[in-house]
Amino acid sequence: MVVDSPASGPYPKSNLFFSKEWENRAKRLGLCSKPFRFEQWKGIKIARPSTAVWSDFERWPKAETVAESIQKLLNDGADWLVFRNLAQTPQELSKGHPGAVLPWSVSPYLDLTQPLKVRKATLSHLGRTERKAERELGPLTLDFANEAGKQEWFRAWSDQKRAASHMNEELFELHSNWLLNAPLAPWIRLGTLRAGTTILATGLFYCWKGVFYYYAPAMNPDTKLRKYGGGKLLVHKLTELAVREGCHTFDFLQGAHDYKFQWNPQQRELKQYIVPVTLKGRLALWLMILRRRLEGFFG
Repeated sequence: MVVDSPASGPYPKSNLFFSKEWENRAKRLGLCSKPFRFEQWKGIKIARPSTAVWSDFERWPKAETVAESIQKLLNDGADWLVFRNLAQTPQELSKGHPGAVLPWSVSPYLDLTQPLKVRKATLSHLGRTERKAERELGPLTLDFANEAGKQEWFRAWSDQKRAASHMNEELFELHSNWLLNAPLAPWIRLGTLRAGTTILATGLFYCWKGVFYYYAPAMNPDTKLRKYGGGKLLVHKLTELAVREGCHTFDFLQGAHDYKFQWNPQQRELKQYIVPVTLKGRLALWLMILRRRLEGFFG
């Protein structure tokens, strides 16, 4: 992937995933009943805070929270306790714990208070595909009908995630509960991009305190529709909407996906704080750090 070197710019201090609105919805739906959820990675059993599984960012824990968590996990067979965040780990976290702070991913975003610097090739492609879609299918419309369309959207989105092996049964149930078992909050939006009567793309998005979060898009699975570039058109229409509504940030959320960089975003690096719980976990972490250092040394 070729990425233009994005500048490091201001990032909103307020974050939906840390807000009372997010926390209250999670509690109301009973999603925080388990302190941890577990996943496997290359034979390592990883424990993550329960709230972290369906949000993109987490709060860094207090040092005493890490110590308490390690004690709770000793009987659960977890090898690592992992936290992920946008910022550097506070110094006190590393004191007394054999953990390591490592790069994990990036979080691209657009500063909507400044003119967007979309690549010329992308603008040209957007113009061509929009004209083609409207000529062959009908006018492009972006509408929001939250409750009416959420079952259909969730089916399309979860099918794509499962096909790519990005969603197991536990995550399916978790997201189903989060989205389907209660009316969507005012800051949760379900948008659909149509050309005429044909759905090109749908997505679940968040809009909170001037930030538009591009959370969970789903493309129409019909391969015949790919020529219309529904994904890029969806981003294009949503950025226009966010500007009209006075948002100051369009947040692509975590992940260095190629399409995000067509908009020449700014980005923040995401860190992960890995705390080994078992001897196996300590060895695996040591080997990971060694491998990364060797890769950096040899290029």
